[in-house]
Amino acid sequence: MIALDFAAAFRSSSSAAFRALSRGVSSVASARATAAEIARINQLDDGALARVGQTRETLVNGAVDRYLAG
Repeated sequence: MIALDFAAAFRSSSSAAFRALSRGVSSVASARATAAEIARINQLDDGALARVGQTRETLVNGAVDRYLAG
């Protein structure tokens, strides 16, 4: 189930998905929260990304890094 959550969230972010999944899932709640955060990032439009001055990939990588840190 969690693997499916991650797979859905990381469709456009394969390098981040590989890093997260290769490390394993430390907690169900943390994994689902990260998947939800990435899903929200993937829904941002280009205007919102421009306003925060970040790319979608940078935001997703940040979410994955926070998850991996723990």
